[in-house]
Amino acid sequence: MISPIHPSLRGIAAERFFALGQELMRRQRSKQIDRLTDLSEREASWADHEVGMNGDKEKYKACARVSVDLAKARWTVAEDRFGIELQSPEATSGQNLSPHEVEQGKRRVRAELEPLLKQQFEVASVRKFITLMEQPSKSSKTKSITLLIADGREVAQRLETARRGLTTPKRIEALKDAVQPYLQLVIPGERDKFTNLILGDVWRYFRYSWCIPQLPIPGRQLLYLIRDAGHPYSAVMGIASLNNCAMQNKVRDDRIGWTGKTFIARARETARAEPMPAKTSERCWPT
Repeated sequence: MISPIHPSLRGIAAERFFALGQELMRRQRSKQIDRLTDLSEREASWADHEVGMNGDKEKYKACARVSVDLAKARWTVAEDRFGIELQSPEATSGQNLSPHEVEQGKRRVRAELEPLLKQQFEVASVRKFITLMEQPSKSSKTKSITLLIADGREVAQRLETARRGLTTPKRIEALKDAVQPYLQLVIPGERDKFTNLILGDVWRYFRYSWCIPQLPIPGRQLLYLIRDAGHPYSAVMGIASLNNCAMQNKVRDDRIGWTGKTFIARARETARAEPMPAKTSERCWPT
């Protein structure tokens, strides 16, 4: 999909936006995608201090941030006859794909999100948090979160011991004992009994291991740790969460028919589709 970009900017703001598009295009062609992080802040700072913006300061900042974010997400920036255009990354429908094609699609998504992941780990507070979880100070009275990360060799040894030389029924029971997954609800303020780390921090630490950047989600959440009781410290096998849906989402609400406009439209369609009852000329007279 190719989308021409023609924001309603004027004068110096329009010229600056076109120059930004050209810079994004040059950086993409020279494989400097990882150096786009500072562009948004640079352009916002320029707009805040530039005189003669003719009321376009906030509009320019929004246009610049969106353009940089799309470039980070592997949208290709190019010039057209009238300005800048964006070309979306290749997409597939996801139907009738081979396992190899599915894996390729996953790799493309990871590649698109990689700049955002790198940007996430460049934040000083995130780096400090990870360091404190892995190397806690003595005064914190906590142990390193690495105790909750299973060694693959140790897990393989447990499984091999359970599998070796046993008949099928006994082997199944031994495997059940070797790996014992269970869910642990993350209760605010509650601590892990092995490391004394706050469970919410444990969940957050492992969330940073995903290929999807961690972003704040509005609404209430139930966070879960998936742990292995077969490990000496109940190692974390995975994480999960249940989130409230957004209270208002126009696209979703229109699709379901929750908005007044779509409800009326659907009611009218139903009325047109259903035949009206036949009129009768009979009259009922009182006896």
